[in-house]
Amino acid sequence: MSFDFLDPSGGAQAAEFSVASKLDDIRGLRLGLLDNSKTNAEKYLKMVGDILVRDYGVGEVRLYRKDALSRPAPTDVLDAIAAECDFAVTGIGDCGSCSTNSVHDGIELEKRGLPAVAVCTEAFLPGLDALAQMRGMPSYRFAVVPHPLGVLFDDEL
Repeated sequence: MSFDFLDPSGGAQAAEFSVASKLDDIRGLRLGLLDNSKTNAEKYLKMVGDILVRDYGVGEVRLYRKDALSRPAPTDVLDAIAAECDFAVTGIGDCGSCSTNSVHDGIELEKRGLPAVAVCTEAFLPGLDALAQMRGMPSYRFAVVPHPLGVLFDDEL
C-alpha cells in the first residue's frame, strides 16, 4: 500500500525576504499595537505599550484591531500601521490559529519595511518557526511568553 502526501504549503518554495532593519533607539518613535481580538490581547498589548513609553521613551502608541483572530489582518490595516508607525507589536498568540496569524501579521509588516514582533505563548513555538519559513522569512523571531494569556485575570497579566 502506498500513500501520497500533499504539501500544505502548496508545494512552491516561498520567495525569501529579509527582516526589516533593526532600530538603534525607540525613543520618540511611534509604536503600532495590532490587537487580534483574542481575550486579553488589548489589555496585554496596552501594558507592553505603557512599559515601552515609561521605560524606553516611546513617543506615541497607536492601537489597531482586527476583527478575527483566526485570519490575517486585512491589507488596509497592515498598510495603515506601516504608514503611521515606526515599529509594531502584534498579538497575542495564545492558541493555534491566533499564534500563526499573529506571526503572519508580523511578517507582513516586516515585508513592508516595518520592524515588528509577534507575541506568542510558548505552547505554540514548534509550528511558528515552520510558518516563518513558509512565509519566506526564516530569520523572523517573535516574543515568547508563558502560556496561557487569554484566560488570565487582570492582576495575573
